[in-house]
Amino acid sequence: MKALRLGLVLALLPFAAVAQDRTQTLADIRAELAGLAAEFNALKAELVSSGAAATGAAGGDALQRMDTIEAELSRLTARTEEVELKLNRVVADGTNRIGDIEYRLC
Repeated sequence: MKALRLGLVLALLPFAAVAQDRTQTLADIRAELAGLAAEFNALKAELVSSGAAATGAAGGDALQRMDTIEAELSRLTARTEEVELKLNRVVADGTNRIGDIEYRLC
């Protein structure tokens, strides 16, 4: 019985490691998106303060293009958060199931 439990735990152990790697990756993505948002806001402020947006020196309506980029950045940030929440739910569910199996085997 103990051998079966040990085999089950060892078989499911790689799944926990994969989930942790994905969590770290999502945290990295979130940090990168936050950095991009900060750079974007700095560029937008520079564009507005230099007056390049009003004169069209940046090629077309630069503020409109920057607004489009900002909307896409917000969408990507939201999607990253959705994926992180879904992954956390899957990890929690898997952890609960492993706990239930361990309880039943003991």
